[in-house]
Amino acid sequence: MKRCVTFILIISLWTTASYGQTDSIPQKIQLINSWTATLDTLNPFREGDSDIIDSLNGKVTTYLLQILNDKNIVKYKVDSLLQLYKTRSTDNKVIIFSFFENTGGSYKSNINIIYYRLPNGQPKAERLTFCKENGSAGEDNYGGSIDKILILKTKDNKTKYLCFGGGISCNTCEFNYTVLLSIVDDSLQTDFCLLLDYRQGDGVLKYNEKNKTLSYEYVVYTNDSFYGTACEGEQLIDKDRCKYSGKYKFNGNSFVVSK
Repeated sequence: MKRCVTFILIISLWTTASYGQTDSIPQKIQLINSWTATLDTLNPFREGDSDIIDSLNGKVTTYLLQILNDKNIVKYKVDSLLQLYKTRSTDNKVIIFSFFENTGGSYKSNINIIYYRLPNGQPKAERLTFCKENGSAGEDNYGGSIDKILILKTKDNKTKYLCFGGGISCNTCEFNYTVLLSIVDDSLQTDFCLLLDYRQGDGVLKYNEKNKTLSYEYVVYTNDSFYGTACEGEQLIDKDRCKYSGKYKFNGNSFVVSK
């Protein structure tokens, strides 16, 4: 099996050198599809595979960003040509491409690339950065995926994109991720984000499209070795459990705390 993987990598590197000379979008798409298919066959715990996985993850990310930022990409139906997990906005102007990193361990990490069009029609793509618990910008270290994108209109009729996702952050942990994005001038702007992390089955996030409200609640055990915490006030619901809840409402520009 190790010989087979090595052979695949050699062919891949040779193809890269050959196609790199023409800088062709269709050929790079073919390479991306080939590399991601190879990633699914590798085992991060098998000798030699880990280095190959790291190399292919880097190549897929680099080539994906190259083609999606190429002005000629608008000539192609890239979402159907790329054999990657993808989520579209309801107006088809934003697409998030994701692929499994296959790095091993309990975290099921994905790489996410967001593709959108600027007001002047120019295509643009970048690595999607997840926010931290306090709402500040952070690395994509949770590596989940975005599964749904809704459109919200602002008070002045501008478009914002409400994205929902999440993933597995440890063997028995899960998280929800919600972010409100807008395209401003020549960049992507984060207007709101919410990251919730808890044991699987101990939390829920809901969005009411009619009232444009986000609500959540989750439970944490005080003696949990990973999430354990001291409860404060009404958070304590019995001798060893804390319950957290909250609600946010869209005010025509962003989401604000609501009672």
